Amino acid sequence: MESVQKLLRSINEYVRPVTFPVSVRLVAKGDSLPEKAKRPMADVGHKVSLCQGVALCRRYGWTVCFSEDDHACPLSVVMLGFRLPDEMLNGEMAYPAYVGSLKAGANMEKLMSFLPIGTFEQIVFPPLHKETQKPDLVLIYGNAAQISRLVQAANYKTGLGIAGKAFGRLACSAYIAKPFLEKECSMVVPGGGERIFAHTQDDELVFSVPAEKFDDIAQGLEETHKRGVSRYPVTFSGLLAEPGFPSKYWDLVAKKE
Repeated sequence: MESVQKLLRSINEYVRPVTFPVSVRLVAKGDSLPEKAKRPMADVGHKVSLCQGVALCRRYGWTVCFSEDDHACPLSVVMLGFRLPDEMLNGEMAYPAYVGSLKAGANMEKLMSFLPIGTFEQIVFPPLHKETQKPDLVLIYGNAAQISRLVQAANYKTGLGIAGKAFGRLACSAYIAKPFLEKECSMVVPGGGERIFAHTQDDELVFSVPAEKFDDIAQGLEETHKRGVSRYPVTFSGLLAEPGFPSKYWDLVAKKE
């Protein structure tokens, strides 16, 4: 947990997100669950989408736990490995809403990431500051300037950049399944569904950090901050410039002869 606490301190100090960083824990059968976790069906009274659960965590500070029956979004059920993705792979879920043909839809779905079938039984989202176990991933929502700090942190040791493809849909695949499977950080543009149902704001992006990168991101944030060029809030150089005003303003303070 030392690496988790170090990551949390670095995020709070150097990124300063408006909402809580979200811990993501993938739970296999027999694994322990947080005692006070809220479940959509039991505690909200109906199913909610996975992205709504993330939003309840990062905005309300709730620890939210999903079993298969709590999901309102069938696509996230497939992404989490509760169901086979076979029926998605022909493109019918993407066409015609997102693409112009079934072929384009099939191309898109083949690039999506899905967790192994039957590996996990539940998924839990505790706020990172309430986490008691080492999570599998951490999600940070922020504006472009804040997310750029995390990108810089991820590049600090390797300089290899953050690779990825943006589809404008099924963002949970890109910020949960992809980084978990590839063990690499991911920068994600949330899609329409997340913005409609989870109220993700127009300016928000998501940065996902797998457990294997917690120490690297914490160190990268601290070290790049020390260099002084990349900081948040942004250190605008114009604050040191001499401002200009209309000449008649100076008549107000001109010395009388």
